[in-house]
Formats: sequence, C-alpha cells, structure tokens
Amino acid sequence: QYLACKTMNEKRTIFRSVVDKVYSLEPAGRFLKMVPSKNNVDDDEETFKWVSIGDDIAIKKASQALREFSKSRSTATTSCSKKKSCTDTDSDIFSQNSHHSK
Repeated sequence: QYLACKTMNEKRTIFRSVVDKVYSLEPAGRFLKMVPSKNNVDDDEETFKWVSIGDDIAIKKASQALREFSKSRSTATTSCSKKKSCTDTDSDIFSQNSHHSK
C-alpha cells in the first residue's frame, strides 16, 4: 500500500495505520525508548528504564521504517533486473514480512 501512495496525505494515513496496528496487538504493542535512570539518589550506578515515545514520534518512526523498507525493496528490484531473475529472497520480501505482521 505504501509504495502505491501518490500523496503525502495517503502516506500519513498508512503511517497512522501502522501505529494503530501495533497498539491493537494482543498483548498491545508499544513504542518505547530507553532513558537513563538512577535507582537511588545515593547510588552512582546509572540504570535505564523504558518509556513511551508517544504517538507523534511513533508515527515518525513508522514513516522512517517504511521509507527505509521501500528503499531496500527498490534496491532488490534493481538487483533483480540486473540479474535477469530474482531469487526467492528478493521476490518474496513483502510476502515474508506480511506473514510476520499477521
């Protein structure tokens, strides 16, 4: 769907749907980042905790991932045409990923 989008509004709809899909998983998916955290005021040892990045950043990350994936797909297509035939890995890149997301 993303590759077929002609406008940025269509792409934004796809980005939002990716984020919504992650949130709707059972158990629910989340978009997290690791941040430094001290366990104790007297403790000098730095530890880390996971915090939610929020919807806006999650959508930006989804858009980045789709852009990078579409570039890798474009590279695979280019390499297929240069080789005159695709390997199963090249031609099935979308079908393998769609199976994992279901």
